[in-house]
Amino acid sequence: MSAGPVFGHTADGLFVTEMSGPAVLTGGGFGLEASLVPALISFALTVPVLVLTRRHGIATHR
Repeated sequence: MSAGPVFGHTADGLFVTEMSGPAVLTGGGFGLEASLVPALISFALTVPVLVLTRRHGIATHR
């Protein structure tokens, strides 16, 4: 288990991690969920789902 910042708060844990690098990739003091990484992963998963629903004629909105 590791304790990294989550929503800007750190938690006590068995291991302590420290991320380094640009804030756009690490989320800075707010943790990984505030970085560009989850946004890119979400986009990469959403686009194929939308393409498949469109291709199969499933309504995505009403």
